[in-house]
Amino acid sequence: TRALAVAGARLVDFGHNDRGTGAGIRGIEAWEIEAAIGARTAAIFFAATPWSAPDLPLVTRAAHAHGLPVIVDAAAQLPPAANLRRFIADGADLVVFSGGKAIAGPQSSGILAGRRTLIASALMQMLDMDVPVATWRAPLGVQVAGVPHHGLGRGFKAGKEEIVGLLVALRRFLARDEAAEQAAQTARLRAIADALPVRSTLLDAAATGRAPQLALHVGDAPRLAARLRAGDPPVHLGERRAGEGVLLVDPQALRPEDDAALIAAIRAALA
Repeated sequence: TRALAVAGARLVDFGHNDRGTGAGIRGIEAWEIEAAIGARTAAIFFAATPWSAPDLPLVTRAAHAHGLPVIVDAAAQLPPAANLRRFIADGADLVVFSGGKAIAGPQSSGILAGRRTLIASALMQMLDMDVPVATWRAPLGVQVAGVPHHGLGRGFKAGKEEIVGLLVALRRFLARDEAAEQAAQTARLRAIADALPVRSTLLDAAATGRAPQLALHVGDAPRLAARLRAGDPPVHLGERRAGEGVLLVDPQALRPEDDAALIAAIRAALA
């Protein structure tokens, strides 16, 4: 949302999405979207999670009834690879994926997918506009009166190296056998759990919405997380559930050859 605000948008919250946040059973309703739309509404922004994603078709129908595009933040919604097309199929006009998370491309890269005209508009924000007026042509058929000034994205432009790195990483990501990879990750997590003197819970991909994870029930999770980060080597476990006394091991961030070092670091921090 900070990126939207930096671009000049004024954010208006709508809805009562307790189901999407895990706080209750109520989800977004069409009337809430309708009530929030005004004459100055430019778009609907939707943060996708495994729990909020089922509401997207309702959101896109309501937005499109008013001629508004829907922008989906799906930065962390890979795997499964099917999500690369899922949100577009559910009616999203623009979808943003991180290139540096599960795809394992450059950390400063990402994918913007969706309507050609909207992608062209985003591209215009990063192009070098210090060009001869007589020879300049707008990209992807964009209609503008003249050569624009440099856009907001000029300071955040993607380099050639990041683009090539992301393309290579994306091809590798799509070539992977997801089922086999998750089976291997599950086996590794079981081995890690067996080697640690704490209670743990194995969360499968259905529970996490992405890849399997190992939940470690450690009591004072913030204290243990701080000790792990201060160790040599430093270890960063998932702290999303630290308030519950739980730290998360995500195998996507680990090479198999690092599992032994992870186990040793956690055992040392627990001692």
